[in-house]
Amino acid sequence: STQSTGIFQLMQGPVEELRRLAELASTPYCKQMLMAEVTALARQEDASKAALAAAPGEGAPPGVKKKKKHVVVEEDDEGDVVQEGSDEHSGHLSDPEEEIQREQRLKGRVAGLVDEYGVEDERTIRKVLKLVNVLIGQYKLDDTDQYLDMIQDAVTQRGETDQLYIKCIQSRAFCLWKRYRYKEALVLFHQQERIMGPSAALCENIGHTYNSLGDYPKAEEYFTQAMEMLKHGSYGNKGGIYLGLGLVRERLGKTKDALPILQQALAHYKDEFSQGGEQLDSSLIAKSHMSVAHAHENLGELDTAVYHVREALRVFRKTVGNSSPLVANALTSLGRMLQTKGEWDEADTVLRHALNLEVKKDAFHLETVFKLLNSIKDLHTAANKTRADLQELHSAVAPVLAPIHEACRRVEDLEMVRKHTDDGTVAVFYKTAGELVMLAGQYKEAVGMLELAAEMLKEIKNFDCSSLIESVDFMLSFAQGQLAPTVDPGSVAVPPAPAVQEQAPAPALAPSEELD
Repeated sequence: STQSTGIFQLMQGPVEELRRLAELASTPYCKQMLMAEVTALARQEDASKAALAAAPGEGAPPGVKKKKKHVVVEEDDEGDVVQEGSDEHSGHLSDPEEEIQREQRLKGRVAGLVDEYGVEDERTIRKVLKLVNVLIGQYKLDDTDQYLDMIQDAVTQRGETDQLYIKCIQSRAFCLWKRYRYKEALVLFHQQERIMGPSAALCENIGHTYNSLGDYPKAEEYFTQAMEMLKHGSYGNKGGIYLGLGLVRERLGKTKDALPILQQALAHYKDEFSQGGEQLDSSLIAKSHMSVAHAHENLGELDTAVYHVREALRVFRKTVGNSSPLVANALTSLGRMLQTKGEWDEADTVLRHALNLEVKKDAFHLETVFKLLNSIKDLHTAANKTRADLQELHSAVAPVLAPIHEACRRVEDLEMVRKHTDDGTVAVFYKTAGELVMLAGQYKEAVGMLELAAEMLKEIKNFDCSSLIESVDFMLSFAQGQLAPTVDPGSVAVPPAPAVQEQAPAPALAPSEELD
């Protein structure tokens, strides 16, 4: 048909242009990369021709499945259904249950390939990298590390210009980034830049990393470079670049300037992920809603901010599942906004839900947990919060004990006290956890936590912890008093919290969710 002829003419242009560029390439590696793109486009063209050639009613031929806009699904040579890009990396609509099933399929195939061909075989490495892509999309970072470790020696032996080696370090960089280890991720992104040269997508990723590290001039430099490269045909995503530029301005305190740029990113993704007038759901749309929401929050426009967070939550739950860290992050923001609006009952429910998700994340982030605990503590000790008796308070706070215990277990497993991993955050975590445990009526356990907090705070020399130590001593004295045999628990009042600015002496890097 005329339509199909036009499509193939459009596809032929990029293929021929890439072939021409490959012939002019100055290095063998560049030529190899360009020819790989030629092969991929040629396969796509062959698949499209086969689909159009199928008679109406007969469906597509084997190996080609009917697909929605933005989603390329094909069957590889071993029968595994491969979707080019996950919801997490490319914003495609995905089903969380299908992704879990796909993960299990790929794990089975990887195990079979390891048994039959060994870890060094290219077929095994490629299948592991497909599995890793699915795991990263689900934030299963511990599994991701294990599978990347499995193939690390094999891909290293192939040399750093090998495409599989590059994919491996890129996956490792994404995993480190999602663990908030931005400096380590940046090293790998720059290694990728040195090997391959810059691209719009890579510059965007580096820009988001500098942004998370607080180096805003460098972030803006890379986002600007990404936009320029995009204009010249480099692979990348305009929406992500808009998002990055807007976030840089917001973090520089220029929220009014940032908001239109963030809204532009949201509009771009909404337009990109629509079909026949129908709006499709995408995690990238949800992430843009979150950034717009934070800008409105900073401008004091809480009703609008809450609307955008609720919409982000709806989309996240549909595309990445109810237990995703993206849902936890959105719940944290929503709870904070509701607390500011004075909607304390819903805020308490939302913050406790966020806490239960946060303490179970592979990318455990203690500062986020501490802030959630502090918000929940504030809700239950607010001056306008009336209780019939102390037992009612104990019952209201009791549901927080389980996530506190889980957080303590994570701190112990990571040996954060022994290794002095961010002592300030660990100390204020134990302080706030101890106060909540005390509010739940578990005074003996609270004393242990508060004593550890006091001990750690006294060892911090690069920050004035005197007010924090005074607060801990006050609470510790109160908790110890409740353990005295002469005290009647039913007659005890909750002590007023001292006016202390509750923050970690040495704040860790704030979590961020812009990178895709």
